[in-house]
Amino acid sequence: MKRKKIYRNILRLIEAGNYPAKIARLLDRSISTFVYCKKLEKLGYLRRTVRDKAVFYEITQAGKNFLVEGERVVGRHFRLYNFALKFLF
Repeated sequence: MKRKKIYRNILRLIEAGNYPAKIARLLDRSISTFVYCKKLEKLGYLRRTVRDKAVFYEITQAGKNFLVEGERVVGRHFRLYNFALKFLF
């Protein structure tokens, strides 16, 4: 569960135009950000392009779908049966 949250944070920051080193500084994670970017690339959520020794990542359609799916889960409503609250009077 925690890993999906990290994946979503990284994808959102890449979508905003940030590069992996800046994302590592923003999330206070050093080398693990690059590892997560490689994992996201293997999953098909990121596309890696190299231009003049610089590496850039782009979010793919599968990555966009992953972000939308995560936002949709937050908006669900749950019906609670046999739920009780105690108030002190």
